Amino acid sequence: CRYFYIVLAEKSYEKRYKQLAKRCSTVQNFCDIDFFKPYEQPYFKNLKSVFYIGIVLENRGILQIVEALHLLKLKGEVYDFHCVGELYTDLENKLKALPYYKEVEAQLHFHGRLSLEEGYQYAKRCSVGLCIIWPMKNSIESYPTKLFEYMAIGLPVITSNFPLYRSVIEQNNSGQCIDPFSSIALSDAIESMHRDVEKSEQLAQNGKLAVKKYYNWETEKIVLARVYEELLVTVK
Repeated sequence: CRYFYIVLAEKSYEKRYKQLAKRCSTVQNFCDIDFFKPYEQPYFKNLKSVFYIGIVLENRGILQIVEALHLLKLKGEVYDFHCVGELYTDLENKLKALPYYKEVEAQLHFHGRLSLEEGYQYAKRCSVGLCIIWPMKNSIESYPTKLFEYMAIGLPVITSNFPLYRSVIEQNNSGQCIDPFSSIALSDAIESMHRDVEKSEQLAQNGKLAVKKYYNWETEKIVLARVYEELLVTVK
């Protein structure tokens, strides 16, 4: 590392690499607003569907999401779950072993691994974006990219209640943060967002505004360009 200029994607990596690298800069992986414009929702769609995109592992709260759908169904509320990403066999078996799996099976739509363009087509059918990640060292200290993607297209977000995530969601009033292990908290959050449409519309608009102001690639590419410029000067 001490021979290279290091570009990091997360601030949490700085404490490890800044002392090792010749020079270290952080360019955060915020989203390209222009890319997500075709998927932007002009208003909160009160559709009873929730959305997830990314790697599909147990530590992404998939079992909690399915249990939350079951809890809602017990109340007479039927919600669909659109999931984009590769569903690994062990997780598929765990899902099918749930005692209430058959009761919610028709509500689960696993679309498999798709391109980002194809995946976000399914977001148009949904009204809430889910990012229920378990507390692991890297997840606690690093931003999940999907958080900003959901906000960019106007999906209110339900995410884990880590301080880093809360600093985005609560400060910008763009969703709810919950205990990632609590299916009850998740079902309550989903239900409340669909019950109060006016509030959810405001959450959606706040999210889009926050991405346009702070969490977008336009701000970060300037940092990256500066790294290149400094490197070229050094080479010359």
